[in-house]
Amino acid sequence: MHLLPALRAASCTISLDVGFSPDWLRSTANLDTCRSIDYLLPNEREASLLCSSDSANYLSFAQHSGLSQAVVKLGSRGAAMLANGRRYTVSSPPVEVVDTTGAGDAFDAGFIDALLDRSNPEDCLRRACICGALSTRAAGALSALPFREELENIYEQTYTS
Repeated sequence: MHLLPALRAASCTISLDVGFSPDWLRSTANLDTCRSIDYLLPNEREASLLCSSDSANYLSFAQHSGLSQAVVKLGSRGAAMLANGRRYTVSSPPVEVVDTTGAGDAFDAGFIDALLDRSNPEDCLRRACICGALSTRAAGALSALPFREELENIYEQTYTS
């Protein structure tokens, strides 16, 4: 727990995806860790464990628990986010799914990439959803990750047309 305060003191942005760790997610003691980071990135199943309820209640739980910028990955339905007291919902682009291995990690990478570009919350979710969705087009966790040009083309086709 010493690492997070040091990162915060260094003005780092901190994101956390603990993966499917039921004991960790169910423990209310870990809410302090969640409050000390900038972005918590669970999927629906993980969000349900965190809030001890249906994942549809997760963003309300996050807001009431002091998690200022909570995200929930909704698989093929996209993602939702609470940021600065406002809720955002973004759909995923349609793809023919071959393998979902690594889709959550690809989502996280897209989200962080957008943060590094200083994108607004909605655009962070959009880029994350594109990366997560496109990563499912082939077997394995890495083979279908999009390059920048493909990501930008899909963004234009999906969100601006």
